[in-house]
Amino acid sequence: MIWLIYALISVIAAGFQGIIHRKVMLTEDPYSYALLENVLTALIFIPLLYTEFVLPSSKIAWLLVIFSSIMWVFIAIIGFYAYKYAEASVKAIISQSRVLFLFIFSVILLSETITIEKIIGIFLIFCGLIILTYKPKIKFGTLKDKGVQLTLIGALLSAFVAIIDKKSLDYFTPGTYGFLVYLIPALIFIIFGRKHYHDIKKILKTKKIYLITVVFLGFLFYYFQLKAYSLAEVSQVFPITRLSALITVIGGIIFLRERKELGKKIISTLIILIGAILLSGNYHLI
Repeated sequence: MIWLIYALISVIAAGFQGIIHRKVMLTEDPYSYALLENVLTALIFIPLLYTEFVLPSSKIAWLLVIFSSIMWVFIAIIGFYAYKYAEASVKAIISQSRVLFLFIFSVILLSETITIEKIIGIFLIFCGLIILTYKPKIKFGTLKDKGVQLTLIGALLSAFVAIIDKKSLDYFTPGTYGFLVYLIPALIFIIFGRKHYHDIKKILKTKKIYLITVVFLGFLFYYFQLKAYSLAEVSQVFPITRLSALITVIGGIIFLRERKELGKKIISTLIILIGAILLSGNYHLI
């Protein structure tokens, strides 16, 4: 069960990372922040290359890593803009919809079986999302909110890229793959980011501590998620990593004072997390 330890390290890192993202995005430019995060996190991966450096010759491997990197560019931008419009605690809960998308992709692309536990898990996640987004006298609840819409789009892309990440580990070590998946987006951001240099300087000057912390947490989150993927099925690992929502929700309530509709947030979080665990097959965690 070493994969579960790796997954839980990823959970803790991602949970606290979400709180910092929301804090920074209240005042800063998402593109500039994404550029800095990718550049600096790629640098942290470099020491791992001394022991994990592997460059496959397969064209499929490079197509996968390039496609994944491009997807992560969109995920980063969409995700950071979502933090501008949605509270960290709300975004963390809604983002759990990616477990539903992952299940659909797993059935279609990986031919995984459908069980009664997975069906119940899906039902619970839907219930949790409905409870969170429901607003009396407002059609479709808060689904018209820009923060909710961006979070759902990001969740869809994240679920799809998780399948690609898992497949890519047939060719790369976690260290090499993690380095490339941060390096390639960093280069893309740099090429198109000339007009953001002023915002980049501002973040480096005013949010230095936040940036250093979030980069370190980002490294822990992604590297240990990849390590877990290398040892277990993505449909097992991915739902467990979504337990990070619990940390982000609690952190948002305590540190960011996101106490609006507190009861709804707590109930939604618990229902969705139980559903995610059922989907993963790790029933002993309930």
